[in-house]
Amino acid sequence: MLRFIALAAISLLLIVSCKDKNCPNNLKYQIPYTAAPIQDTFELGDTIWMEVDFHEKLTDLNGGVENTFHNFDFKLEVQCDRFDIDPPQGRAVSFMDIFPIVGQVVPRGLPSSEVSYLEVLPIYQDNYYRFKGAVVLKQQGTFVYTLTPYTDEMIEPFKITGNCDNIPLYITSKVNDGDPTANNYYLLKSSPVDVYRNMTIERFGQSGFCFVVR
Repeated sequence: MLRFIALAAISLLLIVSCKDKNCPNNLKYQIPYTAAPIQDTFELGDTIWMEVDFHEKLTDLNGGVENTFHNFDFKLEVQCDRFDIDPPQGRAVSFMDIFPIVGQVVPRGLPSSEVSYLEVLPIYQDNYYRFKGAVVLKQQGTFVYTLTPYTDEMIEPFKITGNCDNIPLYITSKVNDGDPTANNYYLLKSSPVDVYRNMTIERFGQSGFCFVVR
């Protein structure tokens, strides 16, 4: 009996080792979304069209590992910070309204603070996730805007069942072609707040874009 248990343990170790052999250190998946028009200046009341349209099969950026996110809750949020004032503000619900055409939007506020965001609920149909909405700008200032998958890994981490499902998993987003220079990264340099003014282009990443509302 002990020999059987030992052999079973060795077999399990070999399976796990084999499974891990071709896996990267972590998985990184990217949710694409589009925003149009991408420009540096808008007028109060202008509209930015936001759209999500991607297949449930996503390929990891680190090791090319494909997994299927079947009816998955990506916890998509539109976050928006105003950074031309000190201290900056993260009040997306005050800065914009989103009128959905496909999917739903739910305004959310964080308890005991003035921070707010807009929860985006795409439809899941025919193996695709889809959302389309009109983002109407309703406050003047300089902003950074992003649609981001969110989770508190200490409370509710992303989980998948499939390839390399026992290593850390990260989900990010990319707006349009993901080029930070095309997404008005330069506007961060005008901020009176160090964390924005000194942000590197690598830190800024591919998920957000900056604009002025006048």
